[in-house]
Amino acid sequence: MKKNVFALIFFILSICFVFFSCKKDNSIAVTGMNPSKDSITLAINTKDSISIQVSPSNATNKIITWKSSNSSIVFVNSTGVILGLAVGTATVTATSIDGSFSTSCAVSVIVPTTGISISKQYIVLGINCKTNLLANLLPANATCKNVIWRTSNPSVVTVNSLGTVTAIASGTDTITATTWDNFKAKCIILSIDPIYNGLVAYYHLNGNFRDTTANQNNGIQFGSFSTESSGNMYNNTSVYKFNGVNSYVRVPNSASLNPSTQMSVSVWYKPVNFYGSGNDPIIDKPYPTWTKAVYQYHLGVTGALYLSPKIGFDIALNDTLRYAVTPPNSYIPGVWYHIVGTYDGSFIKIYLNNNLMSSTPATGIINNEGQDLFIGRYGLMGPNHNDYSYLPGNIAELRIYNRALSSIEINNIFLLGN
Repeated sequence: MKKNVFALIFFILSICFVFFSCKKDNSIAVTGMNPSKDSITLAINTKDSISIQVSPSNATNKIITWKSSNSSIVFVNSTGVILGLAVGTATVTATSIDGSFSTSCAVSVIVPTTGISISKQYIVLGINCKTNLLANLLPANATCKNVIWRTSNPSVVTVNSLGTVTAIASGTDTITATTWDNFKAKCIILSIDPIYNGLVAYYHLNGNFRDTTANQNNGIQFGSFSTESSGNMYNNTSVYKFNGVNSYVRVPNSASLNPSTQMSVSVWYKPVNFYGSGNDPIIDKPYPTWTKAVYQYHLGVTGALYLSPKIGFDIALNDTLRYAVTPPNSYIPGVWYHIVGTYDGSFIKIYLNNNLMSSTPATGIINNEGQDLFIGRYGLMGPNHNDYSYLPGNIAELRIYNRALSSIEINNIFLLGN
């Protein structure tokens, strides 16, 4: 009886084995996978996620495991959510259980930009002149410091990838600096005529005493000079300071320095508190002796301790000294001033910071005495001036023209320096 039971059981098990062995497997295998993103950029302590498209879409087993190549920089959980932990890079890899297919995503963790500013918000630039703009990103340790520079009016101003701006025509333009994450800052550029017509001598006085015009009326240094920042004047350049004791510049006489019917002198000057002789020269082209008009042309300053601070422009017309003088107390020591003296054949005028301060009717030919030009000192050393022959203070951007500047041109030069 027992044998029959065991035989029956064996028969049933054999039938089941044959049945299940012959049964067809209906599972669908994974053949590949693609990530929704190949790369991700994250800020510290921010999240993103990756989804995986498994092929075929009806695969039976779509279970995926996740792994970060550097878990101290990037953390990834079991569903593909990624968290940035520290600045750096890591690779997140997804692997299928079925078939061990894998795909990866490059993750960069950064300090994000929170803002941007430009070193200058408004610039007046002469045509064919250049300046450099600097982009300041916030925070200072922002990871990506790349900035894209754009001009709104390329026919007026161009800008390169380094922020170098060049004015090519008169007009207004807006330069925009944009970060990779679209923060923006702007600078307005006013491009104007730098007023070179009729310019016979131009001294920047910010590192040398050269005349930048083709006339090459180069100056010769005497005495000692110090330098200091010009502040906002002419983009914070380093300019010479005349000591009022022995520093001056002498320019050899030339035909171009002797205009006859019209002329202009433009200069930036920052006075100090001094006594002086009453008409101490920013520039002086003297007569050979202390007779007649004394100055061929002269732009001078009355020291604040002498009487009252004022500035005058003197010209010898037919051996007669004529002049225009600002009102008393027209300047304050320690402040930059733009000073312009003009003679147009009918009037001598003097301007201070773009304002006409005085106008004197005058006619005649400007005398030519053939003397050298002096900057910061009387050209003619007389017995009454031995102790007060030198002008103290900062002198910069000295221009001499053989024509009278218009009020619009004076405004342009003022804007260029201011």
